[in-house]
Amino acid sequence: MTRLVRLQPSGRANETVSIDRNRAALISQNMQNDAIAEGGAFADSGAPHHAAEQNVVENCRRLADACRKAGVPVIHVWYVVEDGAKGLKLNAPLFEGAQESGALVKGSWGAEPVPGLEPQNVSTVTNCDAIVAAIAR
Repeated sequence: MTRLVRLQPSGRANETVSIDRNRAALISQNMQNDAIAEGGAFADSGAPHHAAEQNVVENCRRLADACRKAGVPVIHVWYVVEDGAKGLKLNAPLFEGAQESGALVKGSWGAEPVPGLEPQNVSTVTNCDAIVAAIAR
């Protein structure tokens, strides 16, 4: 049985979005202090300014709340490295930047989610197979 969820975007009274809860999940990726917060390791990239201009944190928080209320799973994905980035492959600029700046280190302020986008009612999952199994219906 298809379970459609209707979400109404903020400020758009005549517009709705329909989502099939059986086939949907909201994925929040890299919404971490080092990535988009003032004072984060990548602040010089302009990401914090852009995130503030676009009201990213509040928009994502409202969307996550609406999804949770509607029964759509919310999955937070964070990029986290060990101190010193041991074992990190340097095959992408993000990885090189994380190593060079000491960013996104496990247990650090920079690796934590930005305030307002903390996970709620979650279990720790360590691999994608476990995520898929946990939300399978």
